Amino acid sequence: MSPSLASYDASAPIFIDANIFLFHAFDDDKFGGTATAFLARVENQEVEALTSSLVIDEVLFKILVQEAAAHLPKPTIWNIKRAMRDAAFAKKIYVPVLEYKLTSRAWRFWD
Repeated sequence: MSPSLASYDASAPIFIDANIFLFHAFDDDKFGGTATAFLARVENQEVEALTSSLVIDEVLFKILVQEAAAHLPKPTIWNIKRAMRDAAFAKKIYVPVLEYKLTSRAWRFWD
């Protein structure tokens, strides 16, 4: 992420790709603070931004996979898919997805 993100001030809207949301969601050591601050500027209408439903889907999917991986000894995509067939497991790993989707400031400007 460019250091200029903190000072972005164009008159045209900026497209927010998944990486900004993911840096925010996972509190990335290097870029998490910058991403969170940028999303706050968007929320405060200091910056006009847009994204797509595909980006949102990607972000929520990656949060889901990250959570599933934390609960499996060998977190391959096939093992995650297999484990998701168990309703209790699926319900457990959807918790962070729903939490991020419903409570994160990243989505407040999307509504």
